[in-house]
Amino acid sequence: MDALFGVLATVLFWGKTLVYFVAVISIIAAIHELGHFVLCKIVGVRVDEFSLGCGKLLYARKWGETEYALRAIPFAAFVRPAGMSEDEPPEEGYVDPGERGFNRKSSPAKHSILFGGPVANFVGTVIFLTILYAWIGERQTTIEVAKVGEGSPAQRAGIVPGDVILAIGEMNPIKNDRKAVLYIRKHPGQELKLRLRRGQEEKSLVVVPDGRNGEGQIGIFLKPFKLSEKPTPMSLSDAYGLAMDETAGYVSYAYMQALGMLKGAFTKREIPQEIGGPVSIVSTVGSVVKKGLDMEDLLYLLAMLSMAIGVFNLLPVPGLDGGRIFVLLVRDFLDLGYTLIFWKRPSQTVFSHRLEDLTNLLGVFFLIGLLVIVTFKDIRDLVSPQPLTMPSFGPSASPSPSPRR
Repeated sequence: MDALFGVLATVLFWGKTLVYFVAVISIIAAIHELGHFVLCKIVGVRVDEFSLGCGKLLYARKWGETEYALRAIPFAAFVRPAGMSEDEPPEEGYVDPGERGFNRKSSPAKHSILFGGPVANFVGTVIFLTILYAWIGERQTTIEVAKVGEGSPAQRAGIVPGDVILAIGEMNPIKNDRKAVLYIRKHPGQELKLRLRRGQEEKSLVVVPDGRNGEGQIGIFLKPFKLSEKPTPMSLSDAYGLAMDETAGYVSYAYMQALGMLKGAFTKREIPQEIGGPVSIVSTVGSVVKKGLDMEDLLYLLAMLSMAIGVFNLLPVPGLDGGRIFVLLVRDFLDLGYTLIFWKRPSQTVFSHRLEDLTNLLGVFFLIGLLVIVTFKDIRDLVSPQPLTMPSFGPSASPSPSPRR
């Protein structure tokens, strides 16, 4: 009987977690596709369908030239611009969009449409954080050292686990742990004075962050340390300014880290510990649900996942928006080379649409393979968890504990 109750409790818990997971991912996917949709409308590309979900059609209604649909499989969305692939035979009843087809538009127009999705995610991050800081407020936090890397600048400076960093450089005192992390990143190779609390004593130390890809790191695993129990609401303008600063810092850092991890996956043939997949996302959402999901947690989770999805889609991997942008740049470069050599524009693009579709298809297979590998890694980590190595990039990013800085 106890086992039965245990099974029922597990099903109820994970059922609730999956509901939150589907809701959160669906919101972020809808924001992403809305960005593509809006840019299509702005540059004059006809949109045949805007769908929430994928798979079997549940409901559809046509307004204007676009069919708005709801499909059976949630946590996904897509936009179907007309004229994306000119090599595919048209469906029955298909009306040629003419100059309003995607592939008939100029390169800047195509780039703007592809950038629209990730940019919408970044805008979503700013909106979620602005609402969080203006409505609920900013919780004053600083850095608590959870673990110190072997041979790291932090270890050389004398920092030990359990230290609470109260001030660093010009941030005296620290009131936001994320701002403190961004401050460290912006000062690679520079001496930073630290004031920290160790037990009941305060100490002063000097640390020099290592510079990796232009980003400063001192080599610690950290977690936020609450300086106040209740967050302090901010004015709308201050909340917006802070949200913009944090989003810009997160995006630039996450993108450089993602490129580095992608390079490592090819050169070292291993998936870095920081990369997380769907299982890790569910685990992260589950940990938030388990402690009691409130609006503060929900807004921050939406902000971080929206940012991560935007960054991920900008990676130069065929099949993603960034990969499509890269392929378009290659096509433009080849067409320009042809023009310079033969002093005339090619009648058809050198990099054909069929070759572009094939490249993107190969990219999709690569992403599916990566997803399978990352999922096995996530399951392995759940069975044999690694301490303090929550993913720092990707849809599984978690606000606490944070990765090495």
